[in-house]
Amino acid sequence: MRIPYQEKDFFSLLEESGYFDSLEIDILDAMLSLKKDGKREVTANEISKEAEMSVTNAYKYLYSLKGKGLIEFKTSGKNKIFWLAESSNPFPRLFSGIGKEFLRKRKLFERLENLYRGYIPVKDVWRGEKIKESFDEGFPERIAYLFDIAKDEILIFTKQFYDDYIILDAIKRAVSRGVKMRIITEIADQELIHKMKTAGVNLKIGFGHGQGVIVDSRHGLNLNMNGSGEMFLNYNTEYKSKFEELWENADSL
Repeated sequence: MRIPYQEKDFFSLLEESGYFDSLEIDILDAMLSLKKDGKREVTANEISKEAEMSVTNAYKYLYSLKGKGLIEFKTSGKNKIFWLAESSNPFPRLFSGIGKEFLRKRKLFERLENLYRGYIPVKDVWRGEKIKESFDEGFPERIAYLFDIAKDEILIFTKQFYDDYIILDAIKRAVSRGVKMRIITEIADQELIHKMKTAGVNLKIGFGHGQGVIVDSRHGLNLNMNGSGEMFLNYNTEYKSKFEELWENADSL
């Protein structure tokens, strides 16, 4: 059974990383508990009792953690003696491995992008069909889609400027294509403001009702305070003219 101590956040972060099995986390928890009791070096038997698992599982996950750099051991007679790695901090190396995999996948997806472009040429948005769709989740993916279909202009009004990677990366793609972008926000991080202005995005501080995006005057979405909303494609709306009113009354950054 886990006991509460200061390192509790450590285990939450291990779980959130998605890189550690739950039983690996139990092993680390048990070893930190034993270390607090003064046992710097421990056997698989001691670890299995503390972690409440079989000795077989303890060995299996100890070796797995050794491969990730968190466990070191020596052989003493018939026993193996384990301790938490002290030679170096393993997490920079673990992150490097994730970064290597990311670069591999980025090249893979760049190839897929180029191949798809050859198969399917970009034409009219949704073949010109009018679409309205309500949603309760998936906001970052929807707004990234809108940014990717933009040809001329993106208008954004939001209470707090986005910090989601999916959205920021879509903004980067749109700006690189020469799409003009204007943003009205009530709250914005100073570092983000600097990055957006450096990229040629126009920002103003202003107050409006709701949150939304207008793309090329015909596509966009409205977002409610609870995170739900409606996305529309190929509609002529008054949203652009309303945005222009807000823009005139907003303060430049």
